[in-house]
Amino acid sequence: MTRNRLLIAVSPAAVESEWRSVVGALAGAIEALGQADMLAIRTGSSGWVRPADRAPVTAPEYGDTILVAGCGADDATQIGLLEAARIAGARVAVYVHDLTPLRRPEWFAPDHTARFGHWLQTVLSLAQLVIIPSSATGRDLDAFRRRHNIADHGTRKLRLGDGVLPSSSDPSPIQGPYVLLAAPFDQRTGHGVVLSAWRRLGARFAPGTLPRLVLAGGEGHLCGELRERLARGLPDVTAQFGPSPAELAALFAGCLFTILPAPVEGWGLPVTESFALGKPVFAANSGGLPEAGQRLARYFDPLDPDDLARNVERALRDQGDLSRWQAEIARGHQKRGWMDAAMELLGLIAALA
Repeated sequence: MTRNRLLIAVSPAAVESEWRSVVGALAGAIEALGQADMLAIRTGSSGWVRPADRAPVTAPEYGDTILVAGCGADDATQIGLLEAARIAGARVAVYVHDLTPLRRPEWFAPDHTARFGHWLQTVLSLAQLVIIPSSATGRDLDAFRRRHNIADHGTRKLRLGDGVLPSSSDPSPIQGPYVLLAAPFDQRTGHGVVLSAWRRLGARFAPGTLPRLVLAGGEGHLCGELRERLARGLPDVTAQFGPSPAELAALFAGCLFTILPAPVEGWGLPVTESFALGKPVFAANSGGLPEAGQRLARYFDPLDPDDLARNVERALRDQGDLSRWQAEIARGHQKRGWMDAAMELLGLIAALA
């Protein structure tokens, strides 16, 4: 008798995005556990296919579970295939990272926000299990359900693994002391407040003594202002576009600390990634970031560059404090592996039977 399948569905946009690394790490851990017949899938023109070679996949049937692992708002065929799977007796679980297009619609094209709202409303109605990364996302989701009169058939919080980067002994490509912001170059990430804080810090430190700010990540939706500021060749700022995992790991290993300024974020993988690599983190005090950082991170108002500048200045001028902070992370961070996340996920899915 063939075991029921766990089909992990990614949207076409996620196949080449940084989210692919997260889904890949989780899927690899599930496969290593050997407790489920797992297959990654995406939508094709006539049904479900494998992401890599687009080979057809047997349609979901009774007993199978589809885990929608990313937003399918821009995938015109996903909802229809999920509805067909439910009719056939398959179960549907969906991971909802955040509701940013609805929280901050000014960051998106109006048609994308509309599609996201429609997708979310429909997939919540289909799903027997909704997985969220944080209580912050849970609160947004509850408010959305109330507005649209959608019943909650089961929502569970799942902490993912700490990170996707390998440990690195390679030398950093950046010479001298530096601070790292590792996130896609996107208007949602909050680069602007960090650049403004660094301009303020430049006026408070003697020439040549302010550590460099390194921005590293893939190219997202660069807003015009950020593109212009980077094009001006700001002093004490270096942009690293599209670093490889090994290059990014080396950047983490060599930095003094990291900054994550995203004002709306479901979880904040760079926070736990930093902790896993032993690095302190300054994080925005909003969204899911305080849940990721707990008491080990230090927080600032993501809309106030002066607040960030004050916090960073204290850390840079007191190297003893920075060393103690790093030691506290080494002692206090409880590492979360992808195998742990996979086992918890499989338990949530098994409870649907």
